[in-house]
Amino acid sequence: MEHEPFKTWLVDRSGLNSDENEILDDHLAVCPECAATALKIQNLDKILGNKNHFTPSPGFTRRFLSTLPERREREQQRQVRKWMIGLGIALILNIILIITASIITRTTSTWLVNLAILYGNIDGFFQEISMIIHTASLVVPSSLWIAAVMMILAWGAVGVGLWMFAMRRIHILGVPDEK
Repeated sequence: MEHEPFKTWLVDRSGLNSDENEILDDHLAVCPECAATALKIQNLDKILGNKNHFTPSPGFTRRFLSTLPERREREQQRQVRKWMIGLGIALILNIILIITASIITRTTSTWLVNLAILYGNIDGFFQEISMIIHTASLVVPSSLWIAAVMMILAWGAVGVGLWMFAMRRIHILGVPDEK
């Protein structure tokens, strides 16, 4: 027996006319499968309270859209505040570390100078690398760059693989004795 139109009608009886309602009721009287489905849908409607649909109050969309820019601004301010607090905490931790290192080593000025030199060397290194890459990109054609980058990545992968193999071997066999 074909159940498809009846099961569809059971889900939403509001769109049925009187003839369709009568046909559905006649079918439910003779078909135990559809009657069981109808009973399950009725129980589900009772459990979920399907009869009460909540709708927003009139003008909700207009009020929501009118306050949207203000809420976005508040969210951006909250995110900026969160970042500033994070940066402040990082700065305070750095100051605490500098003070702690100065107390331990009793050489504040030497330690700070060495730290500044280290940061300067790191910055200089990246500037030099950037300048070399920029200059080389003007001289070397892009097809060679692709090959060079692929070769560097391959050698890096080989290096990482060898390092992992060595670490695994050391972990399993232990450090070899030097004789």
